[in-house]
Amino acid sequence: MLIHIPSRRTPTWGKYAKQRSQAVNPEAWDGLTLNMHAPLGHTGDTIRDVSGRKNNGNNVGTTFSPGGRMGGAWEFNGSTSYISLPASPSISAGDNLGFAISAWVYNRDITSDGAVCGQWPGAAPRRFLLYLDEGGAAAGYRFIVSTAGGTLATSVDSGGAVQDKWQHIVAVYQSPSVYVYTDGVLTATASGTGGAMTTAVAAPAIGSDHGGAAARVFDGLISSVGIWNRSLSPSLIKQRAGDPHYIVRPKVEVAAPDLINRRRRMLLGASA
Repeated sequence: MLIHIPSRRTPTWGKYAKQRSQAVNPEAWDGLTLNMHAPLGHTGDTIRDVSGRKNNGNNVGTTFSPGGRMGGAWEFNGSTSYISLPASPSISAGDNLGFAISAWVYNRDITSDGAVCGQWPGAAPRRFLLYLDEGGAAAGYRFIVSTAGGTLATSVDSGGAVQDKWQHIVAVYQSPSVYVYTDGVLTATASGTGGAMTTAVAAPAIGSDHGGAAARVFDGLISSVGIWNRSLSPSLIKQRAGDPHYIVRPKVEVAAPDLINRRRRMLLGASA
């Protein structure tokens, strides 16, 4: 006899929702070391990382803005607010020959520099920085990486940054080259000697060029931030640009196995 067990949707992000998302989007989860999505909430000033690496962030003055394309985002004031991330080995160390950052951004001001995500303090050692390079109509995004072979920096994708509009930005390092993609399209690149990425000491940050200080603070909204310890394929970048919840949204959320088994036993008349 076949028995239909109705699925039960879980209202919050949990262990089994994550496992289902990994099964549906395995490439997106491979090498993922940070996965922050504003609508998933926070506890006090702690911003949740749902990558499984427990790289939770510390909120410094940002506010949550509900609604919009992402279902919610963090709002940065352009002067003092940022999210500090831990200087954990999964983000800050390792001989990475590949690295990537992905984020949805909404610029309120493109006449001042604004860091999307970085680990680039005033003094070395530095590791990476993805930021808005100001310039009004000529404003664009730039990606810098510090490697054993020296510093690599893309040119600015002049005119690539738009004010008062959501944009999907991805920065990729694949030794010996760096790339910037805007809304799924390659807009800037550069090549050099390359090599292993520098291990940084300062904490990384979202909305500032490093944790522990408000520097080059972003002015606007940021959501759905991902960091990988490998490069990303153009096809994955294009998929991510078309779906703001590509990493974090499971296609189907299921109940825990013990709950399913309990319901099955009840339908069969067995004792719970």
